Amino acid sequence: MDYVFYFNVFEAVLWTALGVYAVVLATRSATRLEERSATRVEKRSATRRLLLIAVVFWIFAGSEVMETQTGAWWKPWWLAVWKGGCIAVLITLGTRHYRWQKNRPPSSNGPSRLPADEQSRGQ
Repeated sequence: MDYVFYFNVFEAVLWTALGVYAVVLATRSATRLEERSATRVEKRSATRRLLLIAVVFWIFAGSEVMETQTGAWWKPWWLAVWKGGCIAVLITLGTRHYRWQKNRPPSSNGPSRLPADEQSRGQ
C-alpha cells in the first residue's frame, strides 16, 4: 500500500468528520435561531441546508473509500461523475448560504454588521 491509499483514507475520515460537524451546527443553529425569534421557515431552511451538507459530505467520503479500491478518482468513469456531483452540490449550497447570510437582516442578539468606526460611535 502506498501513500495514495492512506491519503484517500485520511480524506474519507475528514469528509465524515465534516459531515458530523455540519450536523452539530444544524442542531446549534436551530437553538440559536429560536433564541433570536427567527421565523419558522428560516429555522427549517437553515437546518435543512446544514443537514443536506452533512449528507453530501458523507456521500463524498464514500467516494473516497471507493477510490482506495480503484486507485484513481477517474477510474471507473462513474466515480468521477460521483465526485463531480458532490462537488457541484457543495458549491451550490455554499453559494446559497453565502447569499442568505449576506441578505438577511442583522440579528438583535448576534454581532453587529456595522463597520468598526460606526460601532464605536454607538451608531
